[in-house]
Amino acid sequence: PESLLLNVCLCAGANATEALLINEAEFVRKDRYSPSRFDLAVIENNMLLNAMYYYHKLSMLCSGITTVQALLLFTRYLADNLTTELADDVLTTAVKFAVDMRLGLKSYYCDITNDECLIKRRLWWHCFCIDKKYSLILSRPPLLHETEMDVLTDENYYKFIKLEVLPKLSDITPKEIEQIHDIKLALNEIARYSEYIPYFMSYFIYRLVK
Repeated sequence: PESLLLNVCLCAGANATEALLINEAEFVRKDRYSPSRFDLAVIENNMLLNAMYYYHKLSMLCSGITTVQALLLFTRYLADNLTTELADDVLTTAVKFAVDMRLGLKSYYCDITNDECLIKRRLWWHCFCIDKKYSLILSRPPLLHETEMDVLTDENYYKFIKLEVLPKLSDITPKEIEQIHDIKLALNEIARYSEYIPYFMSYFIYRLVK
């Protein structure tokens, strides 16, 4: 999975750098090496071929969370640069692996660290939201349904914010935290801090795509 992730990142990086060259950006690298558009196209093409090779090797067997990460990045690259139909095939594999790992079930997160929990919930959130998006674009039924998961609920968002985020804020006391009894109040508190805006937005994006 690391090889797939590496090649997808290099492929996307070459593509993004080529876009910068259109705007006449120079010396993107610290060593002041400025590759030509032809060089970048060769790198992107070679890395894409490598990524496709590793994707086909991994498509039948999940090697852990890194596999899902690599597949979601690959999905994004294919959708942005090739076709949504091709990206959907990769997304289907990522969703299958995520379901097999039980990332959508609250019970999966009982015995793992908070940092690991946060990473895996984010991956599940991406799987769910991208699946909904592609189901609209391609007019297909969604692969994931709310009845088959219990991790992206109001209760879980509320508990995460109250137990993991609010105690880290310096200008709120434990007594004030105890007075926060629902998700609306919890979101109102973190909305004042720019570093926690992704949590705020992820909740409402999830609500919109449900």
